[in-house]
Amino acid sequence: MAQPTLNVLRIDDHFTKNSLFGYTACFSDTSQIVTIETLLAGTANHNAFRLIDNEILNVGFSPWPHWIRCNIRNETSHEKSLVFGVDFAYIDDLSFFVVDEQRQLLYRKEQINRKTPIVNRPIAHRMFAFPVTIKPNQTLTLYCRAIRKKSVLLLPITLFSQHEFITNGFSFDLLISLGMGIWLIAFLTSLTLFLATKKNLLFYYALYTLTYGIAFMSLIGIWNHYVPNIPLLDENTHLVMFGIAGFAQLNFTTEFLQLRSLLKRKWLTGIKIISLLSLSAAIYTLIWPFSYTNSSIISGVGLVIELLIVCLVIFGLTRRKYEALVYLISFLPLLISISWFSISVLFSVDISWLFYKLGYAIPFVQIIVLGIGVGFKLIREKEESLTAVSAMKQQYVEQLLNAQEIERRRIARDLHDDIGTSLIALRGKLPTDSPDAHNFLDQIIADVRAVSHNLMPDELATLGLAGALSEVAHRLAESSGIKFLFISAGETVPLSPMAELTLYRAVLELMNNVVRHSGATESLVQLVYHPDLLSIIVEDNGRGFTNKNTELMNGIGLNSVASRTEWLRGLMAIDSSVAGTTIRLEIPYDPHPS
Repeated sequence: MAQPTLNVLRIDDHFTKNSLFGYTACFSDTSQIVTIETLLAGTANHNAFRLIDNEILNVGFSPWPHWIRCNIRNETSHEKSLVFGVDFAYIDDLSFFVVDEQRQLLYRKEQINRKTPIVNRPIAHRMFAFPVTIKPNQTLTLYCRAIRKKSVLLLPITLFSQHEFITNGFSFDLLISLGMGIWLIAFLTSLTLFLATKKNLLFYYALYTLTYGIAFMSLIGIWNHYVPNIPLLDENTHLVMFGIAGFAQLNFTTEFLQLRSLLKRKWLTGIKIISLLSLSAAIYTLIWPFSYTNSSIISGVGLVIELLIVCLVIFGLTRRKYEALVYLISFLPLLISISWFSISVLFSVDISWLFYKLGYAIPFVQIIVLGIGVGFKLIREKEESLTAVSAMKQQYVEQLLNAQEIERRRIARDLHDDIGTSLIALRGKLPTDSPDAHNFLDQIIADVRAVSHNLMPDELATLGLAGALSEVAHRLAESSGIKFLFISAGETVPLSPMAELTLYRAVLELMNNVVRHSGATESLVQLVYHPDLLSIIVEDNGRGFTNKNTELMNGIGLNSVASRTEWLRGLMAIDSSVAGTTIRLEIPYDPHPS
């Protein structure tokens, strides 16, 4: 009989592996009665074998047996141990045969399928692998028969040297372990953060990574080895997971790009409907037995979702959202992968080995990049929240200070206009022969005026901050007996009225603390105008915050100074010992110009 002319793959000492592209022919047995014996007997129609003209044979959806044949020759002087591998997990029935030049069957292994445990396979490996031993100068014909009844059948085959098969398996397992480690870390981290923060973004990311990880294990043939008997899932595993992943990914995209505040309600409703459609497709696929229709439904819905995500990313880019750029970088490889795979399944387009290998790994790129993007987004949101809290706190302190100033002015007016006037009237009614009473009342009137003056310092507006504090130092020195020395250095930088009043109150509180609590004999007050900030130092030679004075560090006065300093976005530092106390305030110029 006429047979297709096949190139013979020649095995030499340098042989490592070959995809058998250009060395194989395919025959589809639509009668479903051809066996290896009929092929060897010459009764089968060998004219039906056709040369395979693409790297990976895609026989499409045809539920009958498909035969592959290739010829190899050992041109070395020693026996070679080879491995014939088929890297496609979803095969319902796979058989392998080795035939010599005399058409004698040297090796046969039949009825291997995706459910066959690793320990029961010819070679314990996730892929379908068969041993081939070829003697020196021997020519062998390899036959492989594969059946997939309910969906598309791919036959990515490779012939390895035994050493290369082991090396390749180790490298692949290492990469798979690395990828699954990344997947597991991403899933557990996002799930933990979701449980802590209740953010929908983290839930959808965790769900996406979980479902894609399971689908990935199913596609490469690992899932069935470890979890072989889950009811309903069976061969539907990757389809169900892809359907759920589509639901999670679309909702994640909406949350990640913060589109709820940008899109109209009808668009958000449409997005929600499409995501639920993907979830419904997953449930449908879970309930109904695996079929080509199920696979086509999931592929179609998945393609719609990916195209919708592209539109959402473009919309985000038009709104100048940095999240959209991050998503675009992560999404392009996956979009290309999914689109090309869907097209290849639906329209039987050739698939290259490079694409076939990268197709599994490409989505991990998205998981990693989006994981980094989510991390930065959470950090940014936390910083924005802290900034908002700080702004609210600043606003609260400002309102409190304003309220205090209003109340101080009211009390100052009452002291000056009402109580001061009443005391002066009372002094006029005292007997002239009561000098002690007059002196005592004059002291009360002076104290009231001093309190009123401190509550509403007129010299702050006329003399400025340095002049007003110099006057305070002079008055306290006269009234307390403590030697106050005031120094102002540097070129004066005018502050806003509110900032100067706040600083005046803070320094006045510190100076009064020296008088009331320090037990000092001397105190130095310094205002130093630096190029970028104002430094205020109040120091004394008192007993410091020791023993009974320790609670003063947490007292109302210092807390008030700390609050005023924080409102001015400044820093406060305290250094205290038995030799005295130094308090430093560093205030940026006009942090609140208003």
